[in-house]
Amino acid sequence: MSTSDNRFDVAIVGLGTAGSYAYNLLNKAGFKVIAFDTKPYAGSRIRSTGAISSAWLDSVGLSQYNAPSLYDETNGVLGARLKGFNLYALNEKGHYSSFVYRSIVTDAVGYVFYQDKLERYLLGIPTTYLPTSIDPNIRFSHEVTNITITDKVEVKVVDKIRDRTYTITANNVLLCTGPTVRGSRSAMLAKAIGLYEDTPITDYVNGIEYLHLNNNDGLGNTFTLYFSKSMMPGGYFWIFPSKLYLKVGCGTLLHYSIRERFNNMRKMILDRKIGLDEESKEIISKEPIHLFGNIIPLAKPYKEIVRKKDGKAAILGDAANAVSAITGGGIQGALAQAYNAVDALTQGDLRKLQTWYKKYMYNGLMLSYRLKRWLYKLDDTELINLIHILNTYSEEINEGLDRIFMEKKIRQNNIIDIPPFEVFNPFIKVACNAAIELLPKIFYKQIVNVFRSK
Repeated sequence: MSTSDNRFDVAIVGLGTAGSYAYNLLNKAGFKVIAFDTKPYAGSRIRSTGAISSAWLDSVGLSQYNAPSLYDETNGVLGARLKGFNLYALNEKGHYSSFVYRSIVTDAVGYVFYQDKLERYLLGIPTTYLPTSIDPNIRFSHEVTNITITDKVEVKVVDKIRDRTYTITANNVLLCTGPTVRGSRSAMLAKAIGLYEDTPITDYVNGIEYLHLNNNDGLGNTFTLYFSKSMMPGGYFWIFPSKLYLKVGCGTLLHYSIRERFNNMRKMILDRKIGLDEESKEIISKEPIHLFGNIIPLAKPYKEIVRKKDGKAAILGDAANAVSAITGGGIQGALAQAYNAVDALTQGDLRKLQTWYKKYMYNGLMLSYRLKRWLYKLDDTELINLIHILNTYSEEINEGLDRIFMEKKIRQNNIIDIPPFEVFNPFIKVACNAAIELLPKIFYKQIVNVFRSK
């Protein structure tokens, strides 16, 4: 580890989920670490997360045993304990089919957190305010403009408050800057460290979320996803509960009008009462209190997330497309990569992260991506039929999911005990049966190829 005052062991660019957690873990491990973010304060502009699997949290040192304060409701980070989910497929006329999962497991199978507070928690700072200066090595309102790697890592930084430019040196750098969309700053920095992989623009979706104030001290413990090719092409519509908010949003292909699509789907769901109880219908009918939009990479995951030549750099989280292409969830991937990046650095070689990634994460992400490509080719009728078939196998699926959640045996702080995306396994047989029974042969061939390629 470094002893010089002007050189660091690790530089982190971006303090979202991956960057915040990596900074905290590296500090605790005794590394000399510095982090930069263009935001003026700690915490995401997104107020609420989607569903985060309890298995993933257990595996990255954030179980109820290792991190009890994360689950303490008085701490203000936990939004909801999830016990199940609802899937709907519908068309423009309001015809639909549904599938429902309710867990019999005593503990929650997943959680919703308040994302702004979660990121502060992961960073290791108080969750109740917006600190701009916590520790001199956490630097907000600082923009990294270039990274040069030779025998050392040089990071060029612009201090946007003091209007000055300076350079720091480090042994390693972790790039956690968000989606590497062509022409973006994140893409430019990925190219600078030699880890950029071009992603087609058609693999990104526009995301938009509205938060509605929830005055009922909690609204259920399930989340809901809606699929419709005619109304939400290349994406989906979602509703997530929490004690403070009801999060309602959607994602659709970049060239579509996101707000128009959102309003049409929202109106359809409200008019037809599709998947809504009276409380949630009343809440969604009101004006939202917060709006947030962003780009979501439902894309092929990066093959290489660590610089092979010398192991001096890694790209993590959304920047590496570590996102479930089916659900758009990226927090789980970001946490897993950050946790294992720190583990690799502790062992003295960041390239060990690449070994872990290829063995335990890449295939799961690729499966999710291939499933997405197959799923989004289906028209409304085929989607409705697919969900109908899932519903006919509901007992088998529910038993399979319950078995996963009940039988998971995880050594603390060791993610390799959980095969990534294990939760999808009970659906494989059912999805193939659905393809055989109702869907055109071309789709059957595609889905079989998806599962064989895993």
